[in-house]
Amino acid sequence: MSEQAAKPLERGDLVPFYLGITGMGKLYSLEMQSGRAAVLLVVGSLKTALNHNIIAAFEKQSAEFKALETDLIVLTTDYPDG
Repeated sequence: MSEQAAKPLERGDLVPFYLGITGMGKLYSLEMQSGRAAVLLVVGSLKTALNHNIIAAFEKQSAEFKALETDLIVLTTDYPDG
């Protein structure tokens, strides 16, 4: 997924319909991902070991995803039972 340095929003700027901040503090958006192949993991709460294991299994394949120019996108919830 493409990342860019965070910049302040200005009046009149359009905000992408879906955006977030990486662990390193950089902005990302699915608009920047547009056109690239992607695997979308929709998992529940990160508070469960099972979901951590699922994500870890995909992370172990990161070199293969990169070689195929495929992004791995993980959507989670803050709900503890999610």
